[in-house]
Amino acid sequence: MAASPFQAAYPETEAWEAGFARHYAEAVVPAFAPLAIERLRGRRAVRLRLLVAILAVPAILAGAAFVLVRGDAAFG
Repeated sequence: MAASPFQAAYPETEAWEAGFARHYAEAVVPAFAPLAIERLRGRRAVRLRLLVAILAVPAILAGAAFVLVRGDAAFG
C-alpha cells in the first residue's frame, strides 16, 4: 500500500500510533476489564449502563464546548 502524503510528511506518526495501540492493548484494556458491562447480568448491568449514559452526556457536551471555544480562539 502506498504511503499517503500525510504519512510521507510525518513518518513518526505511524510509529507513535503503533506504540499507542500496543500500550492500549497491554495497559488500558486489562485495567478496565473488570468493568466490562458484557460480563454483568441483571440489575447490576442496567445500573451500570444507566450510569455510563448519565456520565457520557455531560462529558460529550463539555468536550464539544471545549472544541468550539478552543477552535474559535485558534481560528479567530
